[in-house]
Amino acid sequence: HTLKKNTLLLGQGRSKWIQTDITATPHLLIAGQTGYGKSTLLRSLITTMYLNNKNCVFDLIDLKFGLEMQVFRGLKRVSIHESVNEGVIALENACDMIKTRAQIIKFNNCADINQFLKIPEDRRIYPPNQIIPKNFDRYIIAIDEAFDLFMV
Repeated sequence: HTLKKNTLLLGQGRSKWIQTDITATPHLLIAGQTGYGKSTLLRSLITTMYLNNKNCVFDLIDLKFGLEMQVFRGLKRVSIHESVNEGVIALENACDMIKTRAQIIKFNNCADINQFLKIPEDRRIYPPNQIIPKNFDRYIIAIDEAFDLFMV
């Protein structure tokens, strides 16, 4: 099955493949019983996004001591966080980055990052005294065993 950029294959129904576009559905929650493949599905989704989207950067929070996400270790554009403390720091950094991007998007009178990215780089404007991000790559955060993180 060939996928377009920013598209994830979620499974197969009776009559068709079930897929989603992350620009339309930017948040996913995978839940289920222990031993039924949640981590396997998560690794599959990350692999698809990594291979099909060169403009994605990943923060993987793996609270199973890094065992589930070790296949991604050493890849460019991927950071793996193995403890609750590392995960909290990664999420705090993500919040700062999102706030900075939101200010820039708002300053350019755009509703979202997709609209902002349509503006040619030489026509984008930035708030005074604003640190200009190096890039506006799509930022993917994946958390395996999020419950442990939520308890902090």
